[in-house]
Parts: sequence; C-alpha cells; structure tokens
Amino acid sequence: MSLRRRSFSSFLVLSFLAFSCAFSPLLKAQLSTTATITGTVTDETGAVIPDATVTITDLGTKAVTVRQSNSDGNFTVPGLPVSNYSVSIVKDGFQTYSVTGIALHPAVTATINGILKTGTTSTSVTVSADAVQVETATIDHSASVDAAQVNTLPLNGRNYQSLSSLMPGVQNTSAGSALTTGGRSTSNTLSVNGLAQSRTFYALDGVWNENTGNMAQTSVVPNPDSLDEVRVLQNNYSAKYSLMGSSVVLLQTKSGTSSFHGTAWEFLRNDALNSKPYFAKSVLPYKQNIFGYTIGGPLFIPKIYNTNKQKTFFFWSQQFVILHQVPSNLTGTTPTANQRAGIFNSPIVDPNTGLLVPKNGHGQYVIPSSEINGNSTAFLNALYPLPNFSNGTSTNYINPKGQITNQRDDEIKINHNFNSRFQLLGEYFDEYQSFAQNSLSGSNGTSVFDTNSETDLTHNKLAQVSLTSIITPNMVNTTSIAMNIFDLDLNLEGTAYTNQVPGFQTTLPYSGFLSNRLPLVSFSGGIGSEGIAASRPLTHAAGLDDTVGDDWSYLHGRHYLQAGFTLVFNTKRQNVGSATNGQFTFSGNFTKPGSGAVTQDDALADFLFGRATTFTQTSNQPRLAIHGAEFSPYFEDRFKMTKDLTLTAGVRVYHAPLPYGPPQSETNFVPSVFDPIKAPIVNSNGTITPTTNYSALNGLVLNGANGIPNNFSNQHVWYVGPVAGFAWDVFGNGKTSIRGGYGITYTRIFTNQDCSFACGTNPPAITSANLQNPQFPNPVGTGSAKAATIASLSAANQNVQSTSVQSFSLSLEHEIAHNWIGSATYAGSIARHLVGQSNINLAPAYSDATGNYDFNPAINTGAASAYAPQTNGTALTNSPFQGYAAINSYETQQSQNWNALELSVRHPVTTNLFLTVAYTYSKDLTDQSSQPGSALTTVDPYHPSRYYGNAEGLNFPHSLAITAIYNLPWLQDSKGVKRFAFAGWKLSDITTLRSGTSATPFLSISKQGNGLRPDRVPGVSIHGPKTQKEWFNTAAFVAPKAGFYGNAATGSIQGPGLIDFDMALYKDFHINESNFFEFRGEAFNVLNHTNFTTINTTYGNASYGNATAAADPRILEVALRYHF
Repeated sequence: MSLRRRSFSSFLVLSFLAFSCAFSPLLKAQLSTTATITGTVTDETGAVIPDATVTITDLGTKAVTVRQSNSDGNFTVPGLPVSNYSVSIVKDGFQTYSVTGIALHPAVTATINGILKTGTTSTSVTVSADAVQVETATIDHSASVDAAQVNTLPLNGRNYQSLSSLMPGVQNTSAGSALTTGGRSTSNTLSVNGLAQSRTFYALDGVWNENTGNMAQTSVVPNPDSLDEVRVLQNNYSAKYSLMGSSVVLLQTKSGTSSFHGTAWEFLRNDALNSKPYFAKSVLPYKQNIFGYTIGGPLFIPKIYNTNKQKTFFFWSQQFVILHQVPSNLTGTTPTANQRAGIFNSPIVDPNTGLLVPKNGHGQYVIPSSEINGNSTAFLNALYPLPNFSNGTSTNYINPKGQITNQRDDEIKINHNFNSRFQLLGEYFDEYQSFAQNSLSGSNGTSVFDTNSETDLTHNKLAQVSLTSIITPNMVNTTSIAMNIFDLDLNLEGTAYTNQVPGFQTTLPYSGFLSNRLPLVSFSGGIGSEGIAASRPLTHAAGLDDTVGDDWSYLHGRHYLQAGFTLVFNTKRQNVGSATNGQFTFSGNFTKPGSGAVTQDDALADFLFGRATTFTQTSNQPRLAIHGAEFSPYFEDRFKMTKDLTLTAGVRVYHAPLPYGPPQSETNFVPSVFDPIKAPIVNSNGTITPTTNYSALNGLVLNGANGIPNNFSNQHVWYVGPVAGFAWDVFGNGKTSIRGGYGITYTRIFTNQDCSFACGTNPPAITSANLQNPQFPNPVGTGSAKAATIASLSAANQNVQSTSVQSFSLSLEHEIAHNWIGSATYAGSIARHLVGQSNINLAPAYSDATGNYDFNPAINTGAASAYAPQTNGTALTNSPFQGYAAINSYETQQSQNWNALELSVRHPVTTNLFLTVAYTYSKDLTDQSSQPGSALTTVDPYHPSRYYGNAEGLNFPHSLAITAIYNLPWLQDSKGVKRFAFAGWKLSDITTLRSGTSATPFLSISKQGNGLRPDRVPGVSIHGPKTQKEWFNTAAFVAPKAGFYGNAATGSIQGPGLIDFDMALYKDFHINESNFFEFRGEAFNVLNHTNFTTINTTYGNASYGNATAAADPRILEVALRYHF
C-alpha cells in the first residue's frame, strides 16, 4: 500500500478511535492553539467576590460561555477559539462590569480583572480592552503578528516567516531575499534564541507541520490571507507546548463567523519592475502571478438548519502561484559537430594500432568511421545539444530554457457547536506544487544541457479533527487527532533511460533497481558530464506523521491544572540513492599522444573509441521505510499564590527512541565489535591484501539480528523536561510585570541524523563493481578489476541521545503610556548533545623526534596514507580500524550556548500609527561547524570541543527590526475626485538592520593531508576592506604546517550585514462600509542596497575572500485585493 493511501486510511482509523473516546474526560492532551481568559473579581476595597457570573461572548460566532468566580474570586476559561471577545461580570448588589474588544491569540492567556462597584446590575460600566496588555499571568516569553499586520505589511514572497524576525530573539536567516510559497524548495528560515532552524517546532492550527525526514521544512505554507495570527513562543516554559523544541511557531488560521466575509487578491511581479542583481549582467527574466481568495461564514439552510447562524461555520481558501523565471544563465561546453564525427584539431592516437589517426585535407585528425563506437555516437547525439554560443572561450552553450512553477493551495475548515458544551473542529490543507527545472545541474544532477531535466512534485497534506468538551464549569477537555504528510517526487524529464536512445545497447554487471537509467559519463578536459546521477529519480520520498492527543484543564481554587499527552507515529520512506546505472570516466589515456594536460579532444576521442578509464556500478538501490514514535505526557500547575503573583511548575516526560528501519536491512559499525585479527593488510596506496582471518564485515552489526535492536540502540529512550517560573504584577494594576522562567526541552533525532538511511548503504546491502579500462557501454568481460581498496562507512554511536535545550529568561514589561508597551529581557539557552558527524577512523596524535603532531606529517606529502599503518623509527601510527577509510559516525557530543539582551516597544493600531521596535544584542557560541563538501561537523574527533567559537550562520550580534503602519494625513478634508484619488493612503514598512553572521575559515590546498582549517596568524586583524573582492583580511590566515589540522576557530570571520527597507503604499477604495478594493504597491529593498549573503572562506580556493552571492536587489510588486 502506498504511503498516500495508508496516510488516509490511518487518519480515518484514528478519527474513529478519537471520537469513540472524545466524550470521556479520561483522554488527555494534544498540542492546541486555543486561548484562555482568566481574572479575579473584587469590589472597590479589593475584597474578592465569589459566585459572580462571568459571561464570555465570541463576537464572531456569537457563542456564549458562562462561568462563576470561585471562592477566591478567580475564574479561568480555557479552550477558547482565537477570536475577538467581550466579557460581562454580574453579581447582585453590584453594577455590571463589561469589557469589549478583547483579542485572543493562540496559546495566550488574557487577564481580565473585574472591579465591581456597589449598585444594581441594571447599571453597567463598560470599558474597552487595551489593544496590547502587559503580560502578568504567564511565564512564557512570546511575540506575535496578527492578521491586520500579516495583510498590511510587505511580505517578500507572501510567506509568513518574513514577519517573524520582527520579534526580538528571532532571526530570519534568509532576510533580504524572497521566500518561497511552498514546495520542495521551502525551508524553515527562523532561528529562535540562537538555535538552528530545525530546533523550532512548527504547528499549523496545532497540527505537526514538519517534514519528518529533516525537520527543516514545513509541509504546508498557508497563504497570508488565511492566517489569523503568527505567534512565536520563544522562551517556552509551558509543559503543554514543549513538544519538540525550546521554541514553537504557532500558526492560527481564520475561521467562519456568523456573517460572511472574505478576500480575493492578485499579486504581480515582472522583471520589467526589478533591478539588476549584483552578480548578473542584466535583469533576469521573471514573471510571477499569485492569486486566490478566501470566504468564510455560517453554514445554514434558511428556515431549516442553523437559522440563527450560531451553530455551524466554514472557512475556505485557495491560492494559485504561476512563476516563470531564469534564475541564472546555465553555460557549459558541448561537443561540436566535427568532434561528434571524429574530426579533431589535435593529434589523436588510434588505440587499436598505436599510430596517429590520418589527417584530412584541412590538417585535422580523423577517426575512421568504422572504428567509432555506435553507442558513443548515439549517446552524444541524444544527450549533447550542438553549440549555440561563442565568447572566445571553451564555453559554447547556453541553456535556453527557463524554470516554471505551478502551485495550488487549498484549505477547508468547519467549526460546529453541538451545544454550549461541545464544539467540533475539522479541517484539511492541501498543497501541490510542480517545479519544472531547465536541466539536471547542481545538486539535482550533473548536466547544464536541456536534453534532460527534472520536475519536482510536492503534494503535502494536513488534516485534523478535534472536539472541545466542557465537562464541568471548571473542567475543559480537547481531544484531537491529526495527520501530516510531506510527499516529494523528483521526476526525470527528457532523455533519461536507455530505451529512449535509438541504437544504444548496454549490458551491466548488475541489474538492480533503476539500472535502466542512462549511465553517468564524465570527461576530463572540460566537456560537461551527462547521464543520470545516482540520486535521481526519487519517487514518493514521503514522510507521514499521525498524531493523537488532547488537552485537559481544571480550575481548582487558586490552582489552574493542565495535563495531557501527545502520541506521534512517524514514517519516512525514501530511496537510498546509488549508481545502479553505472558511471564511466574518460581521461584521454588511450588516444592522447605523449604527456601533458588532457584536452577535450583526448577525452572525447577515448569516448568515440569506447575506451573508458574507469567504470563503477552499485548492485542495488534500496527503498527503506523508517518508523518512529514519540509519546510525551505532561502536567502543569499554575498557582495564583496571591492576587499579583503567579507561580508555574510543570513537567513533560518524553519517550523518544531512535527511528528504526526494516529488520536486517542495515548495518552499523560498532567499535567494540571490531576485531583487529580480522583486519586485512592495508597497503600504502590504499589497496588491501586479505589475510587468512580477514572479514569484509569486520565491526559491522545487522539491525534486528543477534540481539541488536532495529534502531541499533535503545540506551537513551526516556527524557524528563521540567519547567518553572513566576509572573509578578509588581504594583497590582496590570501596568508593570516581572517574569522569569527556566525549562528543559528535547528535540528528537530525525531520520537524516541517525544513520537510518545512511547505514542502508553499508555492506552487505550494497556491493559494487569497479573496473579499470573497460569498454563503453558494455563493460562486462572487459578491462580489469580494480584492486580492492579500503572503503568508507556510515555509522552511529550507540550512545546517541536527543538534544536537550535549557532555556531561561528574566523580563521586565511596562506600560509606558496608554497602548505603548516596553519590555527588556535577558534570555539564554544552552543546547547539549547536538547531533554531528565525526570521522572516528582518523589516526590519533603523532609524535617523533621532530615534534608532536595532530597526525603523521608524511600524509601531507603523499608519502603516507591516512588509513595505512606508518612506521617512523620505532613509532607506529594506525587508524583505529584497519581495513576501512573514513568512518563517518553520527555523534551527540557537541554543544551550543546563546545569551541575549532583548528590548522591544509595541504600539498597536489605534488612530494613525502602528509601531513595533525589536532590538537584540546576543552572543552565540558552539563547537559545531559543517565542513564544505563533507558531512563532518567535527575537525578533531579526539577533541571535539577544540574549535569552540561563534555559531556559524546563527550568530547575529546586533539586530534591529522596525515595523510601522502609518495613515498618511494628506487631503483628509478634501472632497470629490481629489479625496477619492489622493486621500486615505497608508504606508507600511519593515526595516531590518543586522550585523553579519559568523563564518568559519576552511582549507583546500594540495598536500592538505587531514587538515581542515587554516592557521590563524597571530596579531593580524581579520577585519578587511569589506569589498566584494576581499570582504575580510585574507592575510589573517595561512596554511597549517604539515601534520596539523589547523587552528582557526569556528565562526572566526564576521560576514556581511543586512540593511533592508521593505515598503508598501496602499489605499482602500470603498464600495460601502464592508466592501472595498485595496490597491497596493510594494517595494522590497527599496534603496537597492547590495546585501552580500555568502563569502568564500576556503583558504586556497580561487575565490577565497570574495563575496559570492547577494540578496535580492530592489523588487517592485503591485497587488489588488477585494474585501467583503
């Protein structure tokens, strides 16, 4: 059964089970995004008033909730849908107290304290709730952007993540560039509290919204018009929300109300409105249309069903994206017509005779047509287009195609009130995107030519059903089941399979899965590679998450108790890419006369003769199904110790074993199982000589066999995460609060960090054929088998454990003036057991008469192999596990810590101005860094913390974000056409000023040995001229001496900062009070300031020190939106 069908079937089963138990108060806990109203009822002297009637009315649906204040005068109403509310408090002998305009946000507790005056209930005192309030009841440190801001502020890419960096402590790591609307290229760009993007948990209406394979992509990116609010729980000390990380991004979508409402829109971008990118010669072709609509309201049948429009509601949304673009000019070198015919300008040796091939009348060397391999000609003509470009260099081809994106997003949400005690929610999200690329270049394959390409299809879905039950006036239960699926297909287009090339016949050693793909052919001398890479195609690389849970809450005296659990079942299915189609290389060895550099002619002549230098093929391409499950119950008590002081304590327990694959499908290298007696002799050239006791599987264990768990290790399964804190209303008037908290959360190890896929490529699951000098394209029975060599392995330490994050903060919040809130916060986080990779087979430190070294310096010169035994005098240095090359092992031994001062000012939309200011001063340190071209994050496996420094890509010392919405005062008193055309315009702005993040220096030189970093030159400043050609002082680093890894610390270099002003000018043209058109023009990077994003920090690279990429130039966008 496909994962798509199984996901729907499992969702139906879970729905049935959930509703079988839904009315039971014993079923507890799921991540929800409802809100709470709490408060205390007192008289004018401060004495508490019990048994007061508190009536809470949802102004959208007209739903009414009634509670009584308890003996302490307290009331708490949890489980309220996000909406606008009014509160009325009635008690005999007192005037009625009413508050209107209470905006409830996801996971927020609004405090409404009622002070009743003596009188009759017929006399009413009504006040309007402040648009922003000082938080006095909870310890969570959070920030939000509501629907008005989402729809008004300029979003570069119509992606909500563009807004989240407006909150202190939150960084959009892709700020300055347009974000995608979804699909395969979407990514979680938010770094919260200095942690990596995968350490933040994303929930859409409470539903797990993550690609379970990497936790770095959201499954569904809702369109901004469907969002009611974006809230980030930064320092999250609520056990209820500490599910998968120290921070949580809660997205709340809109719902239907008792009246119909909606929007329709179109946003247009065109290259005619754009400025030239910094590294482009001209403005690149770009045409994008984003259009859609929303509609919400009551579901009713006149005079038959829901006639009062207070029972059933719906919200429906669709968005469409059409994008045609050429992101960059793809250029390459393709064989000319003469070269295809065997006509060359340089001398060519006939490998069959050892003589030069004859010349023609033009002095060119011509291979006789009878000696040209017909398969080679067929391959060339099918896959290599003829030259279409000339610039005086070897480059002779420009790919003429563009890229096309088509996307459709759907959402349907139904809210139903059975009665005042039971409310049902059901919703479904569907995101489908087709991304047709123009080649197989870069990470997607091997070729810049348009004869084959790739179309990426993503079809992601979320669904949930939940039931909120008011069990007693003080007890509420919300049961929920949900499904999340991220489904990706990477489909080959054009000429990709052997049966598509007339006259091409091949016989390979293995006939495993996808061996019918065209082989990958690579040339020395400059001709571009062609064929199909090992990782393509990829069919139904799907991740499924089924979630069951519930939230239970109970107000008992001064205790507000919450408890529950979340149960998640994860499944990830994906091919393990391997070269079952074969890979050939052509190096001119057979046709090049004499010595010297290999030219295009030499390599192509070898190809036409069918004489390959090497051939490699793997036996199979497994498709693994990786499963996981997490169970996490929690309990929390929010205790109102006094009227002004609230204490919170709770705990969440995590049961999170490592994911597991099918039994006996993978092998892991375990050092304790390795037996030196079974190791082969490793020769200085890296080949091996088997011994009598030699075992090719030495040190490898098979999952699910001989007592080995399916996931290789169950040493760490249970984790405990306590949370505690306080909230103090300093003066008891709701104007000033001091809050503090501490909590521990855990993030699970996901499938690209636990070897569950990588270990599927270890022996014996996949074997390989390796031939020297074989025939193309039929290598069987030709050439010679290459000598067996040491092989690399993937591994996972059996002691790996989930990453823990300790979060702590202390904040002061004060109402500076009416509706002006200022806050100052010290916040910090400490991450332990970060997942990284170490090469555990590197030889340990080396010593001889010349000194002490990190490794044998003879490795730098090539006189010694990093993995072969080396003797220098009486000293013998071995890699620990003879017979293998690199053993890249997943470890959890690295750490990170972040500390920050956060300052903010908030002023909501009142009359003419909305303003937020968020400033963060922070320091982010770690010993983890990703090495270019490698999976390694550890330089020295024997001292993993040796390179402790600034967190690469995450350390932003200074960050200032300002948002403003201003009603322009022009011509407000004018009339007629002048007022219609020129009055009422509004200006919105997002200003981002940020210092550059940290970058790590790396090493790429000849005779590098085991070195990975350059050396830092003492006394020489790293700060440079900050130009495109030299961003930092390149003289601050030098190559390390032979035998040393290099001493440059992680994050030594500060990269380019960001100066970005995004603005929108818009005006509403009213038909009547509730129906109007909004015209808007938006400008991103309005000053067209060049913001470099990437610098080359690899010492020895030709572009070392250069800025190599930049954020978007100025981009203009126009839009029309209709509101009703």
